[in-house]
Formats: sequence, C-alpha cells, structure tokens
Amino acid sequence: MDELIGLIYDSVLEPGLSVAAVDKLRLMLGASAAWILTPLGEDVAFELRINLSDQDAERYVHAYRKIDPLWLAHIANPEASTNIACRNCDMLTEAEWTSSTLYKDLCAPANIGHVIATGLVPGGNVPPRSLSFARPLKSCQFTEQHRALFQAAIPHILRASRLRHAIALH
Repeated sequence: MDELIGLIYDSVLEPGLSVAAVDKLRLMLGASAAWILTPLGEDVAFELRINLSDQDAERYVHAYRKIDPLWLAHIANPEASTNIACRNCDMLTEAEWTSSTLYKDLCAPANIGHVIATGLVPGGNVPPRSLSFARPLKSCQFTEQHRALFQAAIPHILRASRLRHAIALH
C-alpha cells in the first residue's frame, strides 16, 4: 500500500505516473482492466484506459454510459456521491446484471463481468471523474477486502487531485 500511495502523490508533479498508480491499484485488486472517465458537459471522455480496447471504449461513451448504474450513481448525480467504492453486485443481482443491455451488448463481448468503481468528487473547482476496475465474468467477484483496499486509496487519490488542480492554477 505504501508504494501505491507514493505513486499517487508523485503523480501530482509527474502526471504520467497516474497510469502507474492506477495500474498498481489494478494489480492489487486483481483486476484485468481499469479506466477513468471524465464528464465533458453532456458528453464523457476516457482520461485513462488500461486493457480496454478503443472499440469498447468508443461504444461505452456513445451508447452505454447513460444506462450504466455505477456511472449514474457516482457521476450523473455528483451531489449524492460520497466517494465510496461500489461493486456492480451491490446494485444488481447477478441475474439482473447478466440480463441487462449494458452487460449483453458491451460487457460480455469485452469480457467484463465484475466491476468496482467510485465517483471521485474532490470538491472545489476540481471536476468529478469515475475510476473503475473490472474482472472477467468467469473470475470471482470483488470481495469486501477488495472494496476496503480501494476505499483506503480513495482519500489519497482525492487529495492528489486537489493538489494537481491547485498547482495547475498557479
């Protein structure tokens, strides 16, 4: 965990290290993919992607983010977000998830079965973002221990976001 926290804060002055920090957390969570989404008015853009194809990213942005329960919970209503790590199984049963349009049309073809995500709402003038990690359906679901690990990293990610934004203003 110390190495991860170091990478998070080092990324304040060296933004390229953000990829290394997210990838380190991805490996610690045993995830196969990771991404950060940033809202752009009514649209959205991938700020960072690890092991998510261009085609899948494009399809998500244009067709599926508006029905993604994790996106809707964390970003579409930022006032309700409390920077909490949430798993798809916390919001939907496995039957609901695997019968959803989002899963059938996008996630299953991309081999995404389990997702853990958070809305990063640092406050002030720092724009909100979402940070997500995924595993294939055939793998095990993210556990409470995974959620606790992710949750422990969130305050550091938020603090680094605020610092990076403050430095950029000066």
